[in-house]
Amino acid sequence: MKLLKPLLWIAFALVGFAAGYLVFHQPKPLAQPTEASPSVQNLPNLNPYVAFRPQVNLNPREMRSIRPQVEEYLNTARRSYPDLHVSYYFRDLASGQWVGINEKDLFAPASLLKIPVMISVLKEAESNPDLLQVKAQYDSTLMAAIDEDKDDGFPKQHGQWFTVDELLHQMIAYSDNKATLMLMQVIGEQKVNQVTRDLNLNVSSELGMHSNFVSVKNFAGLFRILYNATYLSPAMSDKALNYLKQTHYSGGIRKAIPQEIPFAQKYGTRDEISADGRYTNFQLHQFGIVYAPQKPFLIGIMTRGATPQVREKIIEDLGKLTYQKVDEFVQKSMPDVILQ
Repeated sequence: MKLLKPLLWIAFALVGFAAGYLVFHQPKPLAQPTEASPSVQNLPNLNPYVAFRPQVNLNPREMRSIRPQVEEYLNTARRSYPDLHVSYYFRDLASGQWVGINEKDLFAPASLLKIPVMISVLKEAESNPDLLQVKAQYDSTLMAAIDEDKDDGFPKQHGQWFTVDELLHQMIAYSDNKATLMLMQVIGEQKVNQVTRDLNLNVSSELGMHSNFVSVKNFAGLFRILYNATYLSPAMSDKALNYLKQTHYSGGIRKAIPQEIPFAQKYGTRDEISADGRYTNFQLHQFGIVYAPQKPFLIGIMTRGATPQVREKIIEDLGKLTYQKVDEFVQKSMPDVILQ
């Protein structure tokens, strides 16, 4: 397989080709954004949400019981689907305790790579706040090779202008490949590559389009970086998580937890083509922060093998199992209510 430069490889990994030049125009300077964001000025050693989240005194050892239940579920699933391979990661964001199963195994990230693209744009916006209002013009002739299903992406018309902020929303909320390539052209190869190096994603020229190089534990670290505002500023970290909360994908973990519970998520799919032209070795992944009351947690699940329906059901079941276990611990830890 021909080797690709890092940025071009990301483009191929997402949509199968690299975009050409796009047309931009710079708007007049704008005032600094006034949106509210978490402040850590008085709590410099804590994550930016700790002041807003009620805490409960939980015994972190209780969470260890998640592992045997997940392992039992996966052992049962593999008896029905021998080619199924699943990596699972859970982290209690209150206590820091985590559980990993096959957490170091490698997968192809596919559309998960939209997160470092988003981070690279927001990183640049920290020193150039006008960037989010820069406009890029959509050129359909440069996007003709993108093969998207009719329900994928955000509709665009040739010649239409979009702000960078709008493109970020489209890229994350709709997993829009065209918006992704437009943003990559806006931000430039060097800055995207720098972010992937900073985040230890190991995107290099030695990788092919379908290389497996990301583990569930490694990629979950991106969500921790956003949650703790350790790479982006608190304001930009909050903005990134807000984009992720608007993801339209309703399957998997999102389906497993109550709809009123906010979920900052990203999913990715990878289809590989065998030598005889058949699709094979499908992969489906989902990551996110579940903002459960009193006990927010991070969950990541990466899968390959079986069928798309089986993989999505596996992710949903593991999401439901995890949420129910967390909720059970929270209920046990709450003080008894005295009824009058």
